[in-house]
Amino acid sequence: MAETTTAEGLLASFQKAGFTQAEAQKLTDFSRPAVRFEARPAEDDAIAIGASKLSGLPDLGEGQTWPIRPVYENLDAKLARMEDVSDSFSTYDSALFPEHVVASMRADHAAHSAIIQKPFPLFFVGQINFAEVAAATADLTDWMPQSGVLSVFFDLIEMPWGYDPLDKVGFRLIWSEGDLERQALPAELSDYEADSQKRHTAAREAAIAAKEAAKTPSLLQRLFGSGEQANIWVPPEQGERLIPPAHALTAFAHITMPSVWQLSDMVPELTEKHAPGDETDAHYDRWTEELGPSTHDTQVGGWPSDVQNPDMGFEAELLSNGIYLGDGDGYTSPEAQRLRPASKDWVMLAQIGSDDGVWMWGDSGILYIWIRKQDLRARDFDKAWMILQSY
Repeated sequence: MAETTTAEGLLASFQKAGFTQAEAQKLTDFSRPAVRFEARPAEDDAIAIGASKLSGLPDLGEGQTWPIRPVYENLDAKLARMEDVSDSFSTYDSALFPEHVVASMRADHAAHSAIIQKPFPLFFVGQINFAEVAAATADLTDWMPQSGVLSVFFDLIEMPWGYDPLDKVGFRLIWSEGDLERQALPAELSDYEADSQKRHTAAREAAIAAKEAAKTPSLLQRLFGSGEQANIWVPPEQGERLIPPAHALTAFAHITMPSVWQLSDMVPELTEKHAPGDETDAHYDRWTEELGPSTHDTQVGGWPSDVQNPDMGFEAELLSNGIYLGDGDGYTSPEAQRLRPASKDWVMLAQIGSDDGVWMWGDSGILYIWIRKQDLRARDFDKAWMILQSY
């Protein structure tokens, strides 16, 4: 991969992808500086108080506590959707999956349903030390904090995607300055983790029993000596942890570019020249796939690595004004068009990807944090919005 952490390296990589020098310069002018983080496993006790990290335990300021999610205001709608899923266990899923798999799915579903009906602690995703960000590069805009720690909390059980204004209680940002203290894990989270492991163990034991039972040949197999034994997958002994081990983060300067979808709107002349009849730019596609920088890491500032909708500033403006976006109609309403100019006030503060070996957002997705510039300057993180996108 070409060196694309500097404007010079970026320019060279565009030329290598097939753009002329003038075209490469035009593209480079769209670049935005950012700070990327590399994650490495580390004992949480070995990570300094206030240092940037993913998972582990949060470091909060005096008087700050681990946030508790209240009951969702749209709980009835959530439970109705879960009821539909539950019904599928008795019809569609039971026809596709063995009985022991369906039983495991029902157990997980029941645990999920019980949790969202009561207040529950949010999960700690990670924290960003902005003094480390400032030390990595001086190129970020003047509204970016030069110090302080931002702690990110999210509902990993419900996993709100961010398209419903009522889901805002499912995430929380806490800004801390001064002396920090490492928090203890709430008992509710450790109990839920233990219960999850118990369900995993029960599912494993049921799969082993089903596999053993499948070894007994059927009457047809005994008579005709044909037929394959059931190929039953047995889960590993240890289930996937809801709270992964802590990972320390190391910051370094980075440079970012718009996605191919955004580029098509910004420089359509390049799109038309290099890929007539196509909505994307063939050269830019090649640059993204072969020469461009990694796009799914944890990052502060810069262009987002959008997985789906690139217009997240507009999305955040609508959501913050109470417009529901789950059915698509909210984007085209008269109120949405009135609010569109204000979407320019929003910037991506950070993104947390799935490629760090810590979190998995849906199918290798990304969790984005968006905030208005004026709110960031005022350190008013209660007005920020989180958006989850996945493949």
